[in-house]
Amino acid sequence: MQDTYYYKFIKYGFWALLFFTIWGTDIPFSKSTIDAEPETSSSFINQFLYSGLFFISVIAILPRKSEFYKVIKREKFLFIFILFSLISMLWSDYSFVTFKRIFQIMAIYVSTICFLLYMDSSEEVLKPIKYILYPYLFLTIIAVLIIPQARQGPFMWQGFTTNKNTLGQMGFISIILCYIIYKNEITQLKKILAIFFIFLSAVITIGSHSSTSLIILLFLIGLGTLTTFDSLFTKIRIGKTISSITIVTFITLVVTVMIWDPQMESTIPELFGKDASFSGRTELWDYLINIKHINPVLGSGYGAFWVPESEKISGVYEIFLFLPGQAHNGYIDIYLSTGYVGFIIMILILLNYFINYIKIKKPHPWILFILATVIVDFQESAILRYGHPVNFIFIFSYLILFVNNSFSWIAKENLD
Repeated sequence: MQDTYYYKFIKYGFWALLFFTIWGTDIPFSKSTIDAEPETSSSFINQFLYSGLFFISVIAILPRKSEFYKVIKREKFLFIFILFSLISMLWSDYSFVTFKRIFQIMAIYVSTICFLLYMDSSEEVLKPIKYILYPYLFLTIIAVLIIPQARQGPFMWQGFTTNKNTLGQMGFISIILCYIIYKNEITQLKKILAIFFIFLSAVITIGSHSSTSLIILLFLIGLGTLTTFDSLFTKIRIGKTISSITIVTFITLVVTVMIWDPQMESTIPELFGKDASFSGRTELWDYLINIKHINPVLGSGYGAFWVPESEKISGVYEIFLFLPGQAHNGYIDIYLSTGYVGFIIMILILLNYFINYIKIKKPHPWILFILATVIVDFQESAILRYGHPVNFIFIFSYLILFVNNSFSWIAKENLD
């Protein structure tokens, strides 16, 4: 451990960011705001948190600027996306809004790299996660059992969040985090405790009744099953073959059934409480993809499309009476904000990640967050989206891979 002021500043600053990411900055037990977009004015907590964190991180990174540049050079595409989004202030109708919203991503980006560079072990990375996440999960269960405002109905929970979808996302985030904690615990008692909180996380995910989060839960269960197949057949060196056959067979089966029975196209969404249009989302997607009054190459400016005062969304609100505050599809929202340029950069971010992931020889469970985010964004806007817990975890998991490839302590322990 490096007992320096820099170390202490960045450690406690990152703890604060993690705390407000998990617990949120909204008033607990408030009414549902599923589609409400944040106002153009920022809360005091957000202003203080991100401004202070960015300032601390910039100062703390100076003694390690060469390592910082090395990480940026290796990952490069997320940095390019942030830079392009910042430049989009030039054509944004709400330049200051664009600046404030991309500044949040900048603060997370810089502070995450800085935090990882100052940590000496995987235990130091996971300690704040464990100390903040465990109480959150336990108190969420208590809240939904005894506080009516923590539920949106008898069987639909929102916990400390403002809606069921956010709670569902916190549920699957917690499952993966607790799993990573479990893999890194040494004593049997701590491993049992991690398993207990994995169970609580699954209960919260199911209790939220968020169809997207339930899909992620099933995905994680399926992935765990495939991992078990791998371990069973590893000794005879056909584990990967069995997994690949299982995946191909499953996909072939689903596609074949849908071809022979077209009604399955509507049946599958209904299994998760959706109609064939995913509660009107497909119509919204079609409208937004074909919208005329944005620059298709450069977009409308990062975070500037869904501004409540914007004339660009007046037509959206005239047609879609549920007043959406997002596209409910992260890829479409990236296009609306940053155009084809931003969308291509986002694809390069993902490709660069998976290319570097292949080079890792040992297990790297943080990839689960990348995969989950890719899936979530077909139904929700989370990837590279300001003020979203999934986005924070995505950026953290993305960057830890490149710090992993660059510096010894993570490469040695691998956080596995």
